[in-house]
Amino acid sequence: MRAAIILRARRLLIQGRLAGEETMQIIGIFVACVFLLNTGGVLICSIIERYSSFAGLIAFLGFFVVNFIIAWKLALWITEKYLVSDAQKQANNDHIKWVDSLFPAPARR
Repeated sequence: MRAAIILRARRLLIQGRLAGEETMQIIGIFVACVFLLNTGGVLICSIIERYSSFAGLIAFLGFFVVNFIIAWKLALWITEKYLVSDAQKQANNDHIKWVDSLFPAPARR
């Protein structure tokens, strides 16, 4: 069983599906989204800070944390919508089905 998993991974690596080029693209898109969202957050927080420095700090910390979550979801959406081909989506679905076949779901009572 383990040998079959290793052989399948080698085949996928030879076909270029595990080369990692999509990984680098999504990281670049994520960094760009974080930069843009944090820039907007700083602009909003600078306006809030004119009225209350404490409220500006709390708003900045909130924007800072939430922007990472939003940027990751945005980067995933952009990558899946515009950079992943139909063949790659089909290969991913086939891989998910193959992995699910290795670990069947427990029977419900």
